[in-house]
Amino acid sequence: MSLPRIFSTAIVLLSLLIGTKGQVPSDAILVDELGPFPCDGFRGWIDILLTDLRDHPESKGIVLNVGRGEREISAVIREEMIRNHILFRGFDASRIRYAREIGGEFKTKLFRIPGETAIADSKNYVLTTVDAPSVLEEYNFDDLCPPYDMKNVVGTLLEHNPRARVTIVVREETVRQAREKEREITAYLANERHISRSRFVTFLTVQREINYGTDPIVEYTYIP
Repeated sequence: MSLPRIFSTAIVLLSLLIGTKGQVPSDAILVDELGPFPCDGFRGWIDILLTDLRDHPESKGIVLNVGRGEREISAVIREEMIRNHILFRGFDASRIRYAREIGGEFKTKLFRIPGETAIADSKNYVLTTVDAPSVLEEYNFDDLCPPYDMKNVVGTLLEHNPRARVTIVVREETVRQAREKEREITAYLANERHISRSRFVTFLTVQREINYGTDPIVEYTYIP
């Protein structure tokens, strides 16, 4: 699987206030960078930064994700994948910070920061110029990429964009499975992320013989 499939139902212009070049200190050392990637090499690529930081125990790391339009959401998802891989490796996550930058070419840059330079995580996921719905699809199959949780991404976007709404279509092979999945998503958004039920609506679809490799099990339509 390449990056998660994010489709627009119309022309979508997204501007995330998620970072600027100023978030990377001037003494930062570029370790490597990567554009669109095959999953079979992604974990190893992140390990390049972790190995470099192990060789320089006094240093910290910055992961800078760059994207524009639909790729800005891809950057948020890629960040979550990287965070999950670092936890999987048991590496000290406090030594790595994340930044995002609006740019034309989608890519991720890995930096090492020597010494005690102060760095901070980007915590702003505000979408300012979205003018059409955007569909994010969740699949249920094992993959070589680090895992990511689409409902967490959707919860973050709703939390930072209080006027936005989401329609959720859950697709499973039985009504029971679909309802279980719906309850899981609803409980997460309402109870853990404290999103008002008036801001999201769910629909259930029963589809016999779902191909979990190609058919999405959940479709989230983000409505600005």
